[in-house]
Amino acid sequence: MDLSWNHNAHYHDHLLGYVPDHCVRALDIGCGIGAFARRLAGRCAQVEGIDPDPAALAQARERTPRRLGVHYSCTTLADYGIAPGTYSFVSALASLHHMDFAESVRAMAQGLAPGGVLAVLGLYRQESAADYAVSAAALPPEWALGAGL
Repeated sequence: MDLSWNHNAHYHDHLLGYVPDHCVRALDIGCGIGAFARRLAGRCAQVEGIDPDPAALAQARERTPRRLGVHYSCTTLADYGIAPGTYSFVSALASLHHMDFAESVRAMAQGLAPGGVLAVLGLYRQESAADYAVSAAALPPEWALGAGL
């Protein structure tokens, strides 16, 4: 059973369907261990993944074959400085709730090249004990789905 599968991975195929044909450059914000960035590499010529967690990025680098050419940077979106019109595809999967919403969406949108696509998989910020209990209760079904049961 693959216990690394989670509800975000469930949406990867769906989101990849929005990657523009002939995608030149993609940015995955909050890439974590690089699962979606690796998938993007099959659809885009260049993929960059950013995340502020050095431990997650170490795993991303370890799990990503060099032939994919994914480049990872340990930084936040606010510190990264997306150049306007740079990316054909920008994704933020379960990471936007950790950032200033308006500022981050504005930066991501400005970073898109003409015809580019912004893909956001959003989550609400867990704040109460009930929020955390619901998330914990969801883990066994997520693991079962990931195992194909």
